[in-house]
Amino acid sequence: METCLQLDPANPLLVNERGVLLYELKQYEKAEEACVAVLRLIDGYEPAEKQAWVFVYLNLAHIYRRQGKVELAWRMLHQVETIGGPVAVGLVRRVHHRTRAGSSC
Repeated sequence: METCLQLDPANPLLVNERGVLLYELKQYEKAEEACVAVLRLIDGYEPAEKQAWVFVYLNLAHIYRRQGKVELAWRMLHQVETIGGPVAVGLVRRVHHRTRAGSSC
């Protein structure tokens, strides 16, 4: 993956995948940096294009929750609802339910 990122460091898909990998390795600060970098990379996208990237906000919500940054996690979930529309609202409800139930996912 690092080789791919060296060849195309501005590819949001690659940067996101790196963030997911870092999350799985429990390197939450580095995963957070990767997700924030993705949001910077897609900043100039049209709103319809940004909607396709709503999962990055969800990833950040999970990262923030693992770091104990609950307020930031809720802000990211709100972004998921705002950007993602009706489908995303159902997704946020499931995450909310898991969080309340004490799931470690």
